[in-house]
Amino acid sequence: NTGTVNVFVETNAGEALAGITVIVYSQGMVQEGTKYTSSAGTSVFESIPTGFYYIVVHDSQGHYAGYDSSMEGASGVKELVKDSSISFNVQLSEASVGTIKAIVKDSSTDFPVENAAVYLKKNNATVDTEYTDSDGVVEFDVGENVEYGLEVDAGAYLIAIVKNVRASQSFNEIYLEA
Repeated sequence: NTGTVNVFVETNAGEALAGITVIVYSQGMVQEGTKYTSSAGTSVFESIPTGFYYIVVHDSQGHYAGYDSSMEGASGVKELVKDSSISFNVQLSEASVGTIKAIVKDSSTDFPVENAAVYLKKNNATVDTEYTDSDGVVEFDVGENVEYGLEVDAGAYLIAIVKNVRASQSFNEIYLEA
């Protein structure tokens, strides 16, 4: 009286996620098994007793937000019958600890600078790039509570570099010099 539970985990962009922890629970909150996803984003739990099951998925590295299928209501708890399988397809969103906001202005006129390339840096490596809007504003959602840097490049202006930036509700004002 057993069956198989199949789990596929991917990003919102449809890329398979390897090394993600998958836990299968019976409806009575009894843990039936724990595995990590393969390079194909899959985990297969065989010889699971028949019954109702849900899954909890989390990224121990903290790059992706966790998922609990039981929070989906009835559709997140599935019945496993003898000699059959049930499948859970999960899309994980990147975890976000907050937002880094910047407003880029011309140092002599105090006017916003539109379409400036703003590079988000972590350990001197670019991890994201955005362009300022018509108000000179740019925002980055960040997944770690660490210090980042911002590098701003806008045409006729000198490149501006700001270090030791963290997620917060306030704006980082960056003034560019021609």
